[in-house]
Amino acid sequence: GNLELVRLMSLFAVNGFQLNASQLNDDWFENEPNQSELSSWLNQIAVKFGKPFPSVNRDSGKPAELARILAQMIYGDTYADTILSESDINYQLSFDDANEIPKERRADVAILMRDGYFTIYPDLTLKPNKAFSRGKMLRLIEQIYAKKKWMPLLQNGVTDASANGNLLIKSGKTSRTLQVRADVF
Repeated sequence: GNLELVRLMSLFAVNGFQLNASQLNDDWFENEPNQSELSSWLNQIAVKFGKPFPSVNRDSGKPAELARILAQMIYGDTYADTILSESDINYQLSFDDANEIPKERRADVAILMRDGYFTIYPDLTLKPNKAFSRGKMLRLIEQIYAKKKWMPLLQNGVTDASANGNLLIKSGKTSRTLQVRADVF
């Protein structure tokens, strides 16, 4: 059911994102990332923005804390200059459980809502006290990378069957040989 997320996680994993699963399945995507995964994923974003690695704790996957981390990375110290008035914040936070967002994080969540990074659930809530699932985190990272034009590119090629653990990949007029592990499907 999450085939596109499997492809996305695979693409991110070969580009430095931590993957702690022997098998990707629907349950894995629906669960929240562990602290190590979340730290790795946020560190990868920090590297792209040229920012220091964020301090990650067990609450870092929850919307309010995640908003603080991401707003600092995406907008830097000057994001207040985007002129979010109190009425702008109230407008962006006009969902059912917005009152659960701490006052000091309301602007962070609002700016991420405004720019489409955060979205509410179909029941018109953000669930501020529930950490994002791995799937939701991956879609968020994909959005950030797509908006910044950082998405890693896939390479296309044609190959014959592997022989002696080698795979000859032809792309246009060039070809290259890749060594393939015996346990790769």
